[in-house]
Amino acid sequence: MKKLITDIDEFDYIDADFLAEARSSQLVASTMFDKIFIPSKRIPKEMLSKIADDKNLLEQQLLANLPLFETIIEQPYWAKGENKRFFDQINCEVYGAICLADDRHLLDTIIAHGAMINNASKYTLRQIAELSRIEVNWHCYPNQSEIDTPLKNHGTYFHIPFKNICKAMSLTNSKPNRDAILQRLRRLSLMQLFLTFHKDEQAIPSRSAKISLVDRDFYSLQVPKGIRNQKSITNDTVTDLVVNISSFYVKSLDSDGQISRKRFLNNYVFLNGKNGIVDFLKFIDSHKRSYIHGKYLSVLVTDYYSGKMSMFGMNKNHKILTTMRLIAEMQDELKVHFNIILKKEVNAKSLSKKEDWMVLHTPLLNSASSIN
Repeated sequence: MKKLITDIDEFDYIDADFLAEARSSQLVASTMFDKIFIPSKRIPKEMLSKIADDKNLLEQQLLANLPLFETIIEQPYWAKGENKRFFDQINCEVYGAICLADDRHLLDTIIAHGAMINNASKYTLRQIAELSRIEVNWHCYPNQSEIDTPLKNHGTYFHIPFKNICKAMSLTNSKPNRDAILQRLRRLSLMQLFLTFHKDEQAIPSRSAKISLVDRDFYSLQVPKGIRNQKSITNDTVTDLVVNISSFYVKSLDSDGQISRKRFLNNYVFLNGKNGIVDFLKFIDSHKRSYIHGKYLSVLVTDYYSGKMSMFGMNKNHKILTTMRLIAEMQDELKVHFNIILKKEVNAKSLSKKEDWMVLHTPLLNSASSIN
């Protein structure tokens, strides 16, 4: 059994406030995997019907002999320039679970708003709590054998209170919302990605990876201090999370990341909206403002949905029009947080057949919020 350490090194805990100040420019959202997150609040009916109507397919997927879906991931800068890689495509097979755009936003939120724990495998969960300076009620922890077992020696661990997640995602810190957060984490942990790297449409020998974005062992803790109504505390009350995120994913942020921690903390807390609209806003942030300037909103929204792995039978035109309407309702937020204004114009090619919005970047609106 691995030898436990007795001394806690306080420098192994990198406080969220320190990260916000010292690592404000660090990128926190990966463009490598944004394609695989379905832009919907639920699993599309066509996908469910396809599985339900084909018992052989269902059996093979349950046995993990076939993926739930697969797609090709590629970025133009992988093949040229200073960002050239040893691959130009990734074949991605997804097993176990399907994740939604809101699940991706939770992952980004934990990385942006959480505290980071270095050398976590040196410690037990009890020692991690000591390192994080939280007093956990261990009596109600459901799996007592985990408390004094060393953490895994892979992945990057983050500590974050539920109240911080809820605030960042414009949610009330209520039990139903905490339960929904845990459900999203379970999906992220159950989704396994089998990646095969390709060059010139040929698989590269001995170049593959199997990852889960979130490790299945994530820990929800009860820290009674700070709970206003002490009488409301029950054994299943949780206040804090310790989450192990894939090192592959965290490392991908260096080369395939978007949105700095500073921007995520200062702007995205105001950008949560209906129907996963924040995922489209991240798409906007993945492009230079010079690229989107002068384009019709319908073109940008169409490009966003075209970049997803599949619409799975969802009415694409309806989704585009719905997203355009939601974006049009956020004109104040676009001015403040993106330096973008929308100009209504007649566009015969628009899906609405009547009018569209021209997207204009105006950096003089607020130079402090301009990032491109």
